[in-house]
Amino acid sequence: MESFLIENKTLISFLAVVWMLPWKAYAVWLAVNRKEKIWFAIFMVVNFLAIIEIVYIFLVVKKTPAQAKKAFLDVFKKSGWQ
Repeated sequence: MESFLIENKTLISFLAVVWMLPWKAYAVWLAVNRKEKIWFAIFMVVNFLAIIEIVYIFLVVKKTPAQAKKAFLDVFKKSGWQ
């Protein structure tokens, strides 16, 4: 397992970025729209597998996974990225 991790560190890094980017983008967007400067600052400083962003979305904003997915897809479609 250790050799797999060493040999595939680029792939693992890429997958980590692909996992974190949507969570971070959506959480930052929510914090800005809700005018929550403290949360915005936390998201910009703390970066650990999007855990803090997931906690914010589901516990602070209290969105269900279906609501979070719909809101993210709506933002994605409105941005012109399809």
